[in-house]
Amino acid sequence: MDGLTKDMIIMYWNYRTKENHPIIDKLKNFDFPLVVSPSICDYNRIFPSITKFEKNIGNLVAYGYSKGIEGEVTSSWGDYKNKELRENRIFGFTYSAEVGWNSKNPVNLLNFWKGAFSHLFG
Repeated sequence: MDGLTKDMIIMYWNYRTKENHPIIDKLKNFDFPLVVSPSICDYNRIFPSITKFEKNIGNLVAYGYSKGIEGEVTSSWGDYKNKELRENRIFGFTYSAEVGWNSKNPVNLLNFWKGAFSHLFG
């Protein structure tokens, strides 16, 4: 990494639910701009794994911002012929936006889901 130009932005992808990400610490030592990429966890399924994306997005984004990342890009892959319904992804992207925009304050899951359903369904 020492020979790479410093105008690159590094993206760290991780779709696990773990709280600590030591690779981010290592990457930050090289002084590159860094973004993280959690997932909506919808690959190879009709509906996303809500419990998994809550933990993956919440933990990775919070850890990244605590280490000085530039931002986040939440991913949703269309693996296995992309059988996932696009409409089912809205909750994951909305949750990711909530976590990313309020990274210093943990998201109250009950309030988030109440607000999301109230907004979408009245």
